[in-house]
Amino acid sequence: MKKIFFVFALLFSMAVPAFAEDGNITILAAQPSEVLAGDSTFFIVDIINYFFDTDYFSISVYPSDWTSIEDGISSFRLSNGEKRSLKIFVSPPIDARAARYVYTVEIRKENGERAKRDVVVSVQQRFQSLLLADASLSCNECKDSVNVYASVKNVGNTPVENAKLMFSVGNYKKTVEVPKIFQGEEKTLSQNFLIYGWAPKTYTATVEMAGPSYDSRKIDFSVPAVKKISTKRTSVNSWWGSTAYITLLNEGNTEDSAQVNSEGIQSPLFAVYPNDKPSSITGGALTWYATLKPGESVVYSYSQVLWPLPFGVLFALAVSVYGYFALTAIEIKKYILGRGEILGVSLRIKNRGKVANGVIVRDVVPHEFSVVPAFETLKPIMRKISDGTELIWRIGSVQKGEETVLHYKIKSSGSGSPLPPAQLKALRGETRVAAKSNFAVVPRVPGARTQKLKVSVVE
Repeated sequence: MKKIFFVFALLFSMAVPAFAEDGNITILAAQPSEVLAGDSTFFIVDIINYFFDTDYFSISVYPSDWTSIEDGISSFRLSNGEKRSLKIFVSPPIDARAARYVYTVEIRKENGERAKRDVVVSVQQRFQSLLLADASLSCNECKDSVNVYASVKNVGNTPVENAKLMFSVGNYKKTVEVPKIFQGEEKTLSQNFLIYGWAPKTYTATVEMAGPSYDSRKIDFSVPAVKKISTKRTSVNSWWGSTAYITLLNEGNTEDSAQVNSEGIQSPLFAVYPNDKPSSITGGALTWYATLKPGESVVYSYSQVLWPLPFGVLFALAVSVYGYFALTAIEIKKYILGRGEILGVSLRIKNRGKVANGVIVRDVVPHEFSVVPAFETLKPIMRKISDGTELIWRIGSVQKGEETVLHYKIKSSGSGSPLPPAQLKALRGETRVAAKSNFAVVPRVPGARTQKLKVSVVE
């Protein structure tokens, strides 16, 4: 019976894969996956005892560098046919050289019999590498804005942080930080650039990466020519007719020309007189031709005057003589100070005649402008009316030869629209006198676009 059992055990030991110096000890071990320097891996060793008796076995691994045995076990007891599985941990340091390392596992029996098994551990060194996988634009022909897209991929074997992408279009640059990106991961980032008003030609969008590796992409796009000249007509009524203003503004991105005509006169009692020399006059129609660069504007004006009948001429002459003596005795003039978004408006009052009492000055700031609530001279009363913001100064008395200056600031939309005249009322003895200032044309800011401004008014 013992002989049969011995033969059976011998045949069984020959059938099981083993790498041992003694056929009665079998060692099985799976090859571990590769490990990055600084990380840990392990492989499992199975030890099977094919001896008939129970005995103690010792285990050792060499070289012993970077290795440890599960639970610190160095010896164990196995009975006949029993198997013991142990984990062997391998932890290469962060500076370990990339290579394939061979570890030998040896099992010894108390009587000196032993078996060995070699296990190969592949160690890879860490490296970071980012790649610009793709770059694209939102348009090939772009008018108002362009989006630049960039896809970043981690082609290294370790996560990457603190990498940066720099997007540039023309002379404009934007830098963004790439979020943490893991091995094999790909992320897409984008930036928007406003190109409204850019000259029509071909531009280059560039994406550059700064981080563990350098990469860049360039893509061309074009800005087409946009021709757009807008026309704005305004008029200011007066007792003798009206003054019309025609504002031309080139809102395109290339030089352009335009023709503009005065409005037709329906009544024979009115005549048209140009304030700005026209390019041509046909009958009662005035024509101006303008060539404007991008962002440039020009204002043309003309007057529509009621030409009087003989009675009207005499009446007008009498009124003019009276008005000359009555209105020139005290005058008011309006000036624009500075150029840009914030402008100063100066009202200069000069009394050439007798003392004027109860002097009140009224000025209206149209909706296209807003009043800056900071006054260097007498502070006015402000209120909101249908025409804009009304400013009222109660000056009191102005002596003969005395000059008074009122000053305020406005925020301009840059459109170049004129400011209406300021009005003055006063008493000279029992007589009421009044005066109007001149129109004040606001200098236009190159490149500005007409816009409505919100006006804050203190009641």
